[in-house]
Amino acid sequence: MGDIRKVQVGDVRPAYRGWGAADAPPAVLLHCLREDGEDWRGVVGRLATTHRVLALDQRGHGRSD
Repeated sequence: MGDIRKVQVGDVRPAYRGWGAADAPPAVLLHCLREDGEDWRGVVGRLATTHRVLALDQRGHGRSD
């Protein structure tokens, strides 16, 4: 799956994965409860051909604080 990165937002550091060209239109993917950004494994390959895809690990899930 994509490289996992973190960004500081206030006192929390959410993690996200990114694919596709940086200048492509964005597509932000949010997972269901008790899951993480890995949920999107089956669709990111196709979406990333036309979009900058970002899959967030919501707070308290996956690698997010």
